[in-house]
Amino acid sequence: FISALNLPFISRFTVADVMDTRGGTRFDLIDFAIHYTIPQHFWMGCGLGGINVYAYANSCGVAHSAHNIIIDTFSQIGFIGFLLYSLFIYKFLKVAIGKCRSCVFYMLPLMMLTASFVNGMGETIFNLFYFWIPFALINLINNNYGEYPSVYTRPLY
Repeated sequence: FISALNLPFISRFTVADVMDTRGGTRFDLIDFAIHYTIPQHFWMGCGLGGINVYAYANSCGVAHSAHNIIIDTFSQIGFIGFLLYSLFIYKFLKVAIGKCRSCVFYMLPLMMLTASFVNGMGETIFNLFYFWIPFALINLINNNYGEYPSVYTRPLY
């Protein structure tokens, strides 16, 4: 049925195309980042923003970055930045997961973050606005509904 539609971009989503191109050559890009980019820029990274990773990749003969949230984050901000970034995410997740049983409002940002992380396995998303919206929602919920127990004391079970 899909091939009958004759849409050029649909071929990217077939199993045969993914197997033929090794996931659009992303595995090759991830391999390049792990073996070349990260070791050469381990502590501080190539610089925040995709343009820095693209410039480094192009200087080594590679078309673009790995398009993976973990690999690209480490490539761009290095070990120190990745550690700080991970601690920041951990702090917000700890608050949201810890309070989601007593406050249903935390479920929306948690679902948004889950979708973002799943999408991040194939794209670079940590520098896009829609990745940061759930963190802002967690902060707003935490600051505004913490004083009103009657609003959020209903358990989810």
